[in-house]
Amino acid sequence: MASGQHFQRRHGVRAVTRFESRRRPRAAFGVVVAAVAVLAAAVAETPAQAQDGPEPGPPERAFSPVVEGVVEGDLVLAGNSNVAAPAPGPPAAATMVDVDRDRSVLCAIRLIVPTGCSDNSSSAVLDVPAGARVVEARLYIDTTLARGSRGVRARLDGPGRGFDYRALDASTGALPKLWEATGAAGAGGLMRQAVWDVTDYVAANGAGNYTVADIVVDDGPAPMPYATWAIMVLYERDPALVTDLAALAPEEQDRFTRRAVSWHDGFFIHRDGRHDVTLGGFEVPLAGTVFAKSFHVVAHGDAGELDNLVFDGDPLGNSAAADNGGPPPGVVVGVDHVCNDTTDVFNGSICALGQPVGSGAGVDVDVARIPDTYVTPGATEATLSILSVDDGLLAPGLLAVSIDLGPEVEETPPTTEPP
Repeated sequence: MASGQHFQRRHGVRAVTRFESRRRPRAAFGVVVAAVAVLAAAVAETPAQAQDGPEPGPPERAFSPVVEGVVEGDLVLAGNSNVAAPAPGPPAAATMVDVDRDRSVLCAIRLIVPTGCSDNSSSAVLDVPAGARVVEARLYIDTTLARGSRGVRARLDGPGRGFDYRALDASTGALPKLWEATGAAGAGGLMRQAVWDVTDYVAANGAGNYTVADIVVDDGPAPMPYATWAIMVLYERDPALVTDLAALAPEEQDRFTRRAVSWHDGFFIHRDGRHDVTLGGFEVPLAGTVFAKSFHVVAHGDAGELDNLVFDGDPLGNSAAADNGGPPPGVVVGVDHVCNDTTDVFNGSICALGQPVGSGAGVDVDVARIPDTYVTPGATEATLSILSVDDGLLAPGLLAVSIDLGPEVEETPPTTEPP
């Protein structure tokens, strides 16, 4: 990427798409008795229509860029599950669920079967450095809902004492819902993702502990009931707050190094085989050590199946590779087996660079090291591939990469010696 070219910013660059429900309006409670007779007559007259079953949810959504390019900053991802992880999940699972002890109950209104309700919560720390400006922040909620149920709803709380929740629904207020998508019929039809723009909310609340509560979840006939959330943030150095990088400690300087970032999202059901998502907007340096990371939010419906996330043909989950260089100052890379299985990456883990940081149940929310040898000098794009075998069911929702570029080198014009 040429010097001075930056990532695409959120205002004036991309359109916000909001799903508009196509369901028929329901009868009000007060006229249910009268409506039953009308409905019975309609069913008698159109028996084929009565066999259609629950109305479909919002359609799958193709992956597209959120931001791409170079920034003096980075991507950060935080998330957790509101459903306790089955053994042998990360040890933090038992202490990270139901953090607010709230007795409220939020229910999904469904068309045929009884309502599904949730009254749980979980927290995670969002690590945005001091002196940063939030460029983009999105909240991803993945849950299992019947195809005829109402849209995804939940509540969000930022850092601070106690819990002061903000409602998350289909409104377009201070926390606009960008889109919602669900899988096609069959087992994938229960897998759903909704996305909210929380840029202003995270910018106002800053780093710290974020909590999501009352994710509506259907624990009906599915092999993988789950209710998981993740907040992804792109930040950059605020020159008004950080005027002299050299005055910062080495680990703080690293938080504002130049990085190529490529963040894409969407939602679709994937079974058996390979699906590629191409990420771009950068140019890897021709020399020097490169520290690179991948980010993903991927739901899976079949525990124990062989599946993987692949970077340009090489499996991720391999932060323990012997030929990796040392991480940047202040960065810790773990080698926990829960986070580092190159044959089954999508195992319900919530990990940060090889270390479990939350509970997992049905959805992976991971930051993984991309081994040094995977990153090709001079490359201007990379392909993240979802792989599954044995008919494994996967639902990717977010894929991204961040590649350290180091300080910008100014080109020196050639000099001509006098004859």
